[in-house]
Amino acid sequence: MCKIKKLLSMAVGATLALSMSITAFAAAPTNSEGRIADMTVSEVVTYLEENDGYVEEAFLNLCESIIDMKEEGFSESQILDTLASTPEPASMYETWGTLTASEKLLVVTYPKEALAIQSNATKATNSTISTYGYNGNGDVSDAYRHGYWNALNARDVGNTIAEKFATAHEDISDEEMNKFYDSVGYYGWQLRSMDLHNNEVGRGVVSWTDILTSDSTLSSRILEQIKKGNMVILVK
Repeated sequence: MCKIKKLLSMAVGATLALSMSITAFAAAPTNSEGRIADMTVSEVVTYLEENDGYVEEAFLNLCESIIDMKEEGFSESQILDTLASTPEPASMYETWGTLTASEKLLVVTYPKEALAIQSNATKATNSTISTYGYNGNGDVSDAYRHGYWNALNARDVGNTIAEKFATAHEDISDEEMNKFYDSVGYYGWQLRSMDLHNNEVGRGVVSWTDILTSDSTLSSRILEQIKKGNMVILVK
């Protein structure tokens, strides 16, 4: 009987230990949250600037204006209407005019995250020029830029929001894409397909353990994906 009780005690103990282990694992942070999830706007700006990021003042003013309107109770559609009816493209709205309709909705929905997305785009471009000596289109430098941008975004704002912004950036009608024939010898829809694939590869190199992973490590992972032939490159 004592032996049976001992075995039952051991079994219960093992079950509890396994349960605690599973609970602890389930509570671990995931890359769906992102590095800036719990930061204020000012903390996000500080974080970006301290990590070689560039926060465009006009875009910061735009995002802060959106946040103020949201705090005043404006709906997303009301904010979009307000921005669309701005009589003059003042400096704070210049970047706004270059965005696709889908990007504008996302900026209104996620203004804080948009700051990191915009800063990371500049960082990815600068890293591309530093790595390849130029910033091309449809070639390996283009593949690297998109992959690295998405890796940075997945780390900072989480994979889900990173995917939304990256896809929205390519949200141009098929009609327009079929009209557009780039000087590199490919139609717009071919370049878009390349970008969407490389965006996904970039996000894929980031996991829940990468909240604090350095820029240089993410860059190295993208270069490794290129080396392995996992990125689409149209212009050889």
